Amino acid sequence: MQNAEQRPPRSLHGVCGRWMDTLFHDLLPSEREILSASKRCTTVAEGKTIIHCGQRADTVHFVLNGRVKISLFGKNGMERIIRMASGGDILDYYSAISGDTYTIFARALEQTDLCSIPSDIFQHLVRSNGTFALRIISFLSGELMAAADGMMAFMQQSVPERLAHTLLDLNDKYGVEPDGRTMRIVLTRVDLAKIAGTTTESVSRTLSRFQRDGLIELVGPKIRIMEQQMLSDIAQTGY
Repeated sequence: MQNAEQRPPRSLHGVCGRWMDTLFHDLLPSEREILSASKRCTTVAEGKTIIHCGQRADTVHFVLNGRVKISLFGKNGMERIIRMASGGDILDYYSAISGDTYTIFARALEQTDLCSIPSDIFQHLVRSNGTFALRIISFLSGELMAAADGMMAFMQQSVPERLAHTLLDLNDKYGVEPDGRTMRIVLTRVDLAKIAGTTTESVSRTLSRFQRDGLIELVGPKIRIMEQQMLSDIAQTGY
């Protein structure tokens, strides 16, 4: 992995071992030895690119801690954030399985810990262990179905519906601060627009509207959700 920065004082191997057991527990002892010998734990600084679209997919990256934005760029250069990855997520492993090039861009939103495996080792484990291969196929199928369903629904929604849906998803995935309302994840209006598939201006207007109606409070760059059920109603039935 070219863009990860090794930081020896930070011990990640224990965390990596516990997390990897959840996906790789079907491996034989000999296969686990191969995995342990080939994996590498790294810490990536905030803002660093982990994956470049079009780069040879030579590594499978597992997120241990931190947050990563996964993006695609259109022909006009416009970025669309397709999902946010955090601890327990895998970055573009389907490209590594196919031996092709990466289809996404992945960039760390904050200091992020990764466990990385060479794609040829990952492919070997898939080929040699049928139970593990079925687990990966099931995992991939579930992701593809969820992505297709989500994209279809998203395309038919208005901006308030999209933004309400986005805020609730981020709130569910990343949780809240000790006050029980303020979203833990902090994103710029630009990034929110890229996730919601709209413009920065539309996001700003809609957030202001949500605040006027008492659904949220804007505290600097942070968003505090005041009426979660009302946001849920908007996400499902519109404003």
